[in-house]
Amino acid sequence: MDDYQYDFNWDDEARGAAEVASRGEIAEIDRGALPWDSPGVCVVFGNDGYSRQGRTRTEVLSLWRMLEQHRVEVLGFGISDTGDTWAMLVRHEDYRWLTNVTWTAWRLACKAPLDRTTRKPR
Repeated sequence: MDDYQYDFNWDDEARGAAEVASRGEIAEIDRGALPWDSPGVCVVFGNDGYSRQGRTRTEVLSLWRMLEQHRVEVLGFGISDTGDTWAMLVRHEDYRWLTNVTWTAWRLACKAPLDRTTRKPR
């Protein structure tokens, strides 16, 4: 039997994801979610000045609470070295749903309308 024990740190993995996202290697978008390397895990991220903007930290807190309400397990959280990008690794497979929840959290933090599709065109 192998005595080697591998200690996996989800926060370290999330910091790595934040670094990748900060370089635009995940996607060249402000925020969203995509499948991650592990089955059943997605990365949720934002490139919106986490360390500089209170609104962004409010967005992340709102997102965290929404995920808890939907019983989505947050595995790890990390911030890029520049402090601009945040990433969260979650146990969930539907990255499209996670993207919608992320944008909802952002709209709440910005006090923007939650459903833009209901607004009448000008």
